[in-house]
Amino acid sequence: QSVRLIQALVDVISSSSWLKPAYQAMLLSKMVIQALWNNDSPLLQLPHFNAGLVDRCKQAGVEDIFDLMEMEDDDRYKLLSFSKEQMSDVARVCNRYPSPSLECKVLNKAAIGEGDEVKLGISIECEEAEPGVPVFAPYYPKAKEESWWLVVGDSATNKLLSIKRLTLNGDMETKIKFEAPDSGSYTLTTYLVCDSYFGCDQVSELKLEIV
Repeated sequence: QSVRLIQALVDVISSSSWLKPAYQAMLLSKMVIQALWNNDSPLLQLPHFNAGLVDRCKQAGVEDIFDLMEMEDDDRYKLLSFSKEQMSDVARVCNRYPSPSLECKVLNKAAIGEGDEVKLGISIECEEAEPGVPVFAPYYPKAKEESWWLVVGDSATNKLLSIKRLTLNGDMETKIKFEAPDSGSYTLTTYLVCDSYFGCDQVSELKLEIV
């Protein structure tokens, strides 16, 4: 029940509009599911990887799973020195690893004043997941389907403005609403945070003027 407790923790923290503590709780979810610290290499989420191999990958300029997937096949085989069966295991997990993109824009047509409702349009591009395939998490005691948090906040003031839970399965459009802060110029950040994998979160910034 640890992940459910962490989800409840995120909800409680979010109700107080604390951005950074909420994000740290989201990282805790990943740590529990992957049995890794948040400062460990995301490559350790892959089968047959260990600290020595991660060091060798870093020396070759491979820092994360996306770097590994972008390599030429021959270069990847040479770097990893895996058997065909091991390479198949790695490929299977890489193909399941999420790689969304995130865009957001303000939908309000008129000027936005203090206390007005701000409406954001969120566009997420993501490949459709193979149905019924759980997160690769060999140390987690049961099958886990990935889910995501969509968060809008002001990192300068540590204020969380809005949050919602999502399940990604292909491209999607959604909206998020929140009450406009005091008058001024803001740089707000939209976070798309996976609850199960490190290294695939997305961030998008937008400028907001409150009159």
